[in-house]
Amino acid sequence: MNPNPRLSVLLVLASWQVDAPAGIERAPAALATGLAEAGHHVVIATAAPQPTGRSLPGVTLEALDLGVTFPCGDTTLRVAISAGADKLQARPRDITEQHHTDTVVFTHALGALAAWT
Repeated sequence: MNPNPRLSVLLVLASWQVDAPAGIERAPAALATGLAEAGHHVVIATAAPQPTGRSLPGVTLEALDLGVTFPCGDTTLRVAISAGADKLQARPRDITEQHHTDTVVFTHALGALAAWT
């Protein structure tokens, strides 16, 4: 048995940006970086636009489509999640299948699409 199996981990945070100063974005970035450095396959699913040329080494980004512009308030995000629930429920499942994900981590109750079931 391999004592260090390679895992595939999906982190979901709708507002995540590679250069965001907020702790809610920095914590998943640190986790993703550490997992990638340990040899695991890491994917972050986000609806926030990413700056060109900036990324986390070894981390794949996958887009979520919420139809909002970030930053946005909680009410705007809740309305977008409710309005696009069917599409939003399908997208993380598609990402999970595409990347053969072992673990999905929703890093924030609202920003991580609490509507996904």
